[in-house]
Amino acid sequence: EDRRILYGIELINYSSIPLSNITIQDRIYITNPDGTINDLTLTPSDIILYPESIKPGDTVTVTKITNGNQVNITLNDPLSYDSTRFVRFTLDLPDTVEIGSIITNTAYIDYSENPSVDPLETETLDIIYTYTALTADKLVTDINGNEISSVLCGDQFKYVLSFTNTGNILSPFNDLYFANK
Repeated sequence: EDRRILYGIELINYSSIPLSNITIQDRIYITNPDGTINDLTLTPSDIILYPESIKPGDTVTVTKITNGNQVNITLNDPLSYDSTRFVRFTLDLPDTVEIGSIITNTAYIDYSENPSVDPLETETLDIIYTYTALTADKLVTDINGNEISSVLCGDQFKYVLSFTNTGNILSPFNDLYFANK
């Protein structure tokens, strides 16, 4: 959807012991179309978590970092050995994000059984922010071409439908269907 991005992080415990106090630090940066890095501003209300991935006792915070934001997720429920857990959330982009911007995120995962080693780092994911905005206008005229706002029973009239894509990508609609009432 426009201005909303779905993220999914898959955690797999390959060890022979349960892992506890898992923390995810998902760092999000915006690079503007002109190449500058945007100072992204997120609030907790911009992050929507999927219920099946967050359990009672888990916590989520948003922390400001230089030229970006970080979503912090703490999973208090241990991840048992040889098991998998998915953490899914959506990010609502603020209006300050320009069309054509690149959204970059890298997640860092840590857990209490491995405190002396640097956090695991996921692959960096880049997304180019695009959108399609299709608008339609209808011009109604009498048979002489004069614009009118209403007609009476028996009047003859004609109208023209105009469709405009004000986004920055091709509309996915190959054929447009409409019903006039």
